[in-house]
Amino acid sequence: MELPSLLNILQFTLIFHLSLAFAVNICTRTARNFLLSYLVANVLYILLADIFWIYIHDNIILQILSLFFSSAYYGPLLYLYLVDLIKNKSNYTNMIKHFLLCFSILLVFTIIKNVADLDSLLFSLFRTSISELIIIIYFLKGYTLLRAHMSNEKYVLKRRFWFFYVYINGYLITSSVIFFISLFELTPLEIVKSTSTIITSFYYSNLQYPIWILFCFGLSLYAITEVKWLKNWFVSDTKKLNIFNNLFSETPTHVFIEKDIVNNKRFLEKNLSLKRYSKMINMEKQDIIEYLNINGFGSFSSLLNYYRVQEFKNKVEGKSFHQYTLIGIAQECGFQSKSTFFRVFKQLENETPGDFISRCTDL
Repeated sequence: MELPSLLNILQFTLIFHLSLAFAVNICTRTARNFLLSYLVANVLYILLADIFWIYIHDNIILQILSLFFSSAYYGPLLYLYLVDLIKNKSNYTNMIKHFLLCFSILLVFTIIKNVADLDSLLFSLFRTSISELIIIIYFLKGYTLLRAHMSNEKYVLKRRFWFFYVYINGYLITSSVIFFISLFELTPLEIVKSTSTIITSFYYSNLQYPIWILFCFGLSLYAITEVKWLKNWFVSDTKKLNIFNNLFSETPTHVFIEKDIVNNKRFLEKNLSLKRYSKMINMEKQDIIEYLNINGFGSFSSLLNYYRVQEFKNKVEGKSFHQYTLIGIAQECGFQSKSTFFRVFKQLENETPGDFISRCTDL
């Protein structure tokens, strides 16, 4: 098979993946998925425009569409997605404000180009510079937002999002830096000019297209698996997707929940439900359910009972139980039912509480 045919197959595969990612997210109708779908739509538009550029570059429809779909939206969309992820709520007024800012900049450039009939290289470079600056500015805003929340113990980002955030921004920032390096080719200094030419020629000739392909595939994969019903299948069910455990495991979430349960002794609270606990720690119920599934807990009460048993064992092994009856110790550890205590303990430890106490006493 000839190379052009392979490239065509690859391009249409990318179009299919991005179209699927757009369709499943736009149908979800949540702000977070809408932001992802719009990000995917921008990438899809740029890909299609690049493929069919020869046929449509003079079309007025292309200019109109370019006001709504442009690389200038990458930064704001990623930033707004991060804000929604951290605060777990959507501010549509804020979204519209950021969108209108980019739209206004693109509109001004389009009007200037058509009214002044500008199509020079310098004008094109200036317009692209503004788009790249927007990406960098919003990356810095996102980084500042992350730094501001890193000290908050209730703030948890899952490993798969970190992978996505670094992966996507890594591509965008690299592309922006290479573009600004290319501007040094316009300087009269021969050393600077030649160095810039070497760097940009190597990047655009050997790295740009492969990195762009990986960027598109990575974005489409993440976007598809962020749809709730698909996310449950891809992320939560470790039996079906063991090969992706390292990529999709929720280690930061796990660490936070375990520390919170132990340090704040949540298992001692009466009638603590999954819904109430998710509000207490400001975390989505689905994230806690994922934690339960990955760690083999059939329910939230199973998690609490596990830590209650550990608390019981610590009290017994610490010899701080002699003034209590066995049931009294169990109640001190959060159990409210004698039968539940005996059943859970035997299930987890393969021995009765009495046998465990006798064994500890003999030591």
